[in-house]
Amino acid sequence: TRDWIPAPPGTNIIALYGLGLKSSGLYAGGQRVDGAEVGVRGLVYRQMHYRELFGKTVQMEFIVPVLRTHLDFPGEPRDRLTGVGDITVGSAIWLYNNDETRTWLAWEPFITLPVGRYRSDRPHTSPGKNRWSTIQDLAFVKGVGESSFVEAVAEVEIYGRNSNWMGQTLKKRPSWRFFALASTDLGANTYAGVRYRYE
Repeated sequence: TRDWIPAPPGTNIIALYGLGLKSSGLYAGGQRVDGAEVGVRGLVYRQMHYRELFGKTVQMEFIVPVLRTHLDFPGEPRDRLTGVGDITVGSAIWLYNNDETRTWLAWEPFITLPVGRYRSDRPHTSPGKNRWSTIQDLAFVKGVGESSFVEAVAEVEIYGRNSNWMGQTLKKRPSWRFFALASTDLGANTYAGVRYRYE
């Protein structure tokens, strides 16, 4: 929540995120594989800079993940890789930016560079994906009352080809995502938010 409310021009932000994902709902050939598990742990470094350009607020950012992924498959040794993932760069522009009415509309294109650690014989656990991709975000934010916000975000991710995926070429259809977010202030420096995501 509130990623799409711009900071004043000249603001620099460095954020560090921790993540942990685990799933035992793995499928191969359309069938669930009993005893299979995948897990990802990592840190993500994100740096942002806000400035004014041609009368519009813009934000430039880059994102660097460091990931440790493991894949357990019944009857096979644990597959685990650690390393720096693909780097993402982006530049948001606020097409509409009205602090008085607390209304914002922003577009941000991201480009993911295939520079992360990648092993073609172990693509499922490689931190890098060995393909270019782009994410296009369009976000609308509206203030409600004195301390709350609602947000709507539409996103499409378009993938390039991975020409070395276990000796084959991997193609992937675009992913569409839609987000609805709401947040409200709990105090002067704290807020709580909820997010619904459809992909």
